[in-house]
Amino acid sequence: MTVNAAKHVCQELDHAGPVQFLNMEAPGQVNEQGQLPARGRGGGVRVRGGGIGGRGRGARRHHAVPDEIRATIIDHVINHGLTMAEAGRRVQPNVPRSTVSSIIQTFRRENRIGRQPCTGGRGKLLNEQQEQEICNMVMANNAIILRQIRAAILQDNAIFQNINSISNSTIDQILKKHQMTMKQIYRVPFERNSDRVKELRYQYVHRIMALEGNETHHILVFVDEAGFNLAKGRRRGCNIIGHRATADVPGQRGGNITMCAAISVNGVATHIPSLGPYNTQKLLIFLDRLHFDMIPENERGLVAMGTPALDPCQANLQTGVSFTPKI
Repeated sequence: MTVNAAKHVCQELDHAGPVQFLNMEAPGQVNEQGQLPARGRGGGVRVRGGGIGGRGRGARRHHAVPDEIRATIIDHVINHGLTMAEAGRRVQPNVPRSTVSSIIQTFRRENRIGRQPCTGGRGKLLNEQQEQEICNMVMANNAIILRQIRAAILQDNAIFQNINSISNSTIDQILKKHQMTMKQIYRVPFERNSDRVKELRYQYVHRIMALEGNETHHILVFVDEAGFNLAKGRRRGCNIIGHRATADVPGQRGGNITMCAAISVNGVATHIPSLGPYNTQKLLIFLDRLHFDMIPENERGLVAMGTPALDPCQANLQTGVSFTPKI
């Protein structure tokens, strides 16, 4: 800044009148009155709309004290003779002494423990029955969205007959009030919990338990098929910082490969890979191969006493588990 510019600034300050300077003393230094500068909340400049000590975003929010905690505080102070500060520290979450004082004064003046009901302004838009009906919509269909709930409310003339308009934000607040939040959907096949599948599981477990308790030794063979592709690989890997983690894969994505395998306590019994999905013909070929590998040549065709002779494929298919081949 030049000399002329400095003189011009001083002249403007003289015409502006007295200037108030903020307290810019270093922490721990004593001012002219022999006092330490204010620290913490309320020690700064009060700014309109926020800031230190203001009523904006950084201001402390008021939390309502439940009636149970209010009754506990009154019992600590009135009946047990605790101080207000001690009574506020005895409850969880802790209550400030000023709040405890307000609760005690209200009890002594009005002989009232609970909070007064909110008065003034617009009342509740939905009653308890209507809020529960919204929760039932979400429980019946977890994939429903706020827009669909709003449309269902406006179209319902039975339960929501007094509702002419409602916003998505109001519905979201009601769901949060009842501990319902948006989360990732977990897909469950609709047949997994059907009565037919549950009965098959019940029969399967009892069949396995009967085989385990039989005097004749049985070897349990588990058969399953899974599809994969050679172009697939791990999504994450490790390498030195600054270098990419790479994996070698084919240049072109080939067809899907389906592997059908059978395992037992002795290891893998039979496995047959196939290009494309498994169908009925491929499944019968696999079962013939499994019968050939599991049953010795001198025991093939022999059955136990009192057991009707079955075709090898039919005998292997009677496992109690439904298998739907891909055709």
